Amino acid sequence: MSPALVAKIALALAGLFCFLLGIRTGLDALRWTGIALVAVAWLLRFLPERNVKHRSTTSPSEDT
Repeated sequence: MSPALVAKIALALAGLFCFLLGIRTGLDALRWTGIALVAVAWLLRFLPERNVKHRSTTSPSEDT
């Protein structure tokens, strides 16, 4: 799994936890925090994926 995917899942789960805890305790601030965390996780899905190419272990002079 990529680090971006792990971050999205962690934000979504933390947001869901905060939202449900906010509903259970009746704290509006906690509920809105949960909504915001889920919204951030949702918005992260629209970021472009980076294609990171790994560096070669050989130096350019060794290719000749």
